[in-house]
Amino acid sequence: MARVGGINIPDNKHVDVSLTHVYGIGRKTAQDICDKLKIKYSKKVSELSEEQLDKIRDELKNFQIEGDLRREINFNIKKINGFRLL
Repeated sequence: MARVGGINIPDNKHVDVSLTHVYGIGRKTAQDICDKLKIKYSKKVSELSEEQLDKIRDELKNFQIEGDLRREINFNIKKINGFRLL
């Protein structure tokens, strides 16, 4: 399994589908990343070179994903609920 965005993504799935396993990356964003890096959607993660995986990792640094995104969402929920209590 390839480690991307702090998690292991499935090797046996297409790149655009595997990237959606990263919290905060949907199908459209995954396809946009593939387009930008010139990676075909139909290519499986196991077929990617280490260089291509490194490019994907670098591209994901431009997005708020996983722990940072979860933290921000929870903070916003608590902030909204705090205002309702007043």
